[in-house]
Amino acid sequence: MHLARELPRAELAAHLRDGRWEKIRHGAYVEKIEIPDAYEQQRQRALAHVAAVGRQNVRERVFSHVSAALLHGLPVMGPVSQVHLAQTSPGGARDASDVRRHFVELPDSQVTSRHGLLVTSLERTLVDCATALPRRQGLVIADAALHVGADHDECSRILEGVRSARGVVAARWVLAASDPGTESAGETLARFEVLLAGLPRPVTQLRVEAESHVYWADLGWPEHRVLLEYDGKAKYEANGRASAAVLAEKRRQDRLEAAGWTVVRVASPDLRRPTPWLARLATILGPRP
Repeated sequence: MHLARELPRAELAAHLRDGRWEKIRHGAYVEKIEIPDAYEQQRQRALAHVAAVGRQNVRERVFSHVSAALLHGLPVMGPVSQVHLAQTSPGGARDASDVRRHFVELPDSQVTSRHGLLVTSLERTLVDCATALPRRQGLVIADAALHVGADHDECSRILEGVRSARGVVAARWVLAASDPGTESAGETLARFEVLLAGLPRPVTQLRVEAESHVYWADLGWPEHRVLLEYDGKAKYEANGRASAAVLAEKRRQDRLEAAGWTVVRVASPDLRRPTPWLARLATILGPRP
């Protein structure tokens, strides 16, 4: 992170002119790095934005909401144009438009430190995001927070203490629907569509035995012997060649089906058009009350 106030103007202009640096916000710049993955590039820029606000603001404030989620390493969907801060008193008249301030009283138990910055606790961050974001995005953050150790009961207590009624109903739904067994944003989004469609709630990380092998399915309904698997790109790129991963996955599915399980596969494009695979699931799972 480079601040204009700490550099000679000529040096700053030279770095911008040759394209080595890019502007993050007024007076703050970072070295330009090309990242192939669009989501990761977006996340890195958002984190740089948070870091810039932390460097430029001398008053002690606490990062909150999606800014806190980023600092905790939680997945945040969509572009983030503002940095969120929690503080007890209003800011001045010259506050920057890219900073959103929330005037709340935070007990010490709801404040921690990440990367040298004060930030709301994992539980408080979950609740703040669940009340402020659409349910789909809030559930992604909630699942991820619980997966890395957020305490569900503490989240419930914090939510009960939220004074404003805005977003509380949605946050209660998110907290009730959240599941620490979900291991990726894609799995959460698939489960969100299942719940939104009124289908029975699936079990996460379901243990399945097939031909002397033990597998863990992303989502499943053991009483119906139905599994839902989310196929993210990372599944086939993380270890070795993609062709080997695809072959291993094919053998896995063959064993599961031979053992009497129905496997429904969902990939990222299917989340944008969920009706076909939801209809198939509804047919397999049978009539609902």
